Amino acid sequence: MATTQDPYLRTLKRFAIDGVVLPYKRISIRGGVRHVEHEYPHVDGGLAEKLGRKLYEIDVDLVIDEGVARAGFYQGRNLIADFNTLSTNVLEKAKTVTVYLPNIGEIKAFAPDWTREIDVAKTSGEAVRLTLKEDNDSAALIAKTLSIKPPAAVTQFLGALESASPVPMPNPLQQIRDAVNQLLAFRDQGQMWVGFIDAKIQGLQAMFEEVDATLDYLNDPEQWLLLESLRNLWSAVRELGEDIGAVQPLGTWTVPRLMSCADISIALYRDTGHAIDILNLNALEDPYAVPAGTSVRYFKAA
Repeated sequence: MATTQDPYLRTLKRFAIDGVVLPYKRISIRGGVRHVEHEYPHVDGGLAEKLGRKLYEIDVDLVIDEGVARAGFYQGRNLIADFNTLSTNVLEKAKTVTVYLPNIGEIKAFAPDWTREIDVAKTSGEAVRLTLKEDNDSAALIAKTLSIKPPAAVTQFLGALESASPVPMPNPLQQIRDAVNQLLAFRDQGQMWVGFIDAKIQGLQAMFEEVDATLDYLNDPEQWLLLESLRNLWSAVRELGEDIGAVQPLGTWTVPRLMSCADISIALYRDTGHAIDILNLNALEDPYAVPAGTSVRYFKAA
């Protein structure tokens, strides 16, 4: 007897694993979105940080039955032999193969679990419960991983700052560490949180300036490692902001002759007001005598 679902089902292509078409009774596909909920004291509600789609998980109830192969599309097929071959060559070798899902289309997946069940009341075959899990294309995943270089650099230089910092860590440095960690937590939101990230970076700039003004021991030559880690961390934070368009990008310029930071500021901006930026953005041995050939970073004009 036909049902109202028959016309829709008949328009779909058949389920297949690695090109092997198999009859099924039921297909269940679980999807979702990875997310983290951030809650703040004395603030109603919270903020959902969306981290992208979860991998699809698929449960398939296969009908590996000689009765199915007696007529229709599967007539003449030895479904048990087909599944045994699939099990040996694909499932047991944990291969990622093309799976065709009738209502979604092609995905790459592997089988972490499967169950084969025989029942004495059903002598013509067996029931198979197959669990499949989506497996992203490795090349695309590597490309996506490489695209997150800026936050990776921030993480690296934050670790360097923590290693170089005195113990216990001074409060201004703790504030920088906490603010950078908050910034990293929101990196995956992209353009949706550009304004938020921009505000965080501006706040971090004020913190770095406070550290420069209040931690006198940064002037001690023996603290060069801590000073260098602060500069590297700030540059990485800036690069992260540039990556999503939240902050003004940095440029590089090669010093043509022996110059001071003020000279460089005049050459780049036609005034001396950015000399402090040149000093903060670059690890210069002598701000009054920058050798010819030195590559310096600067804020590009808007």
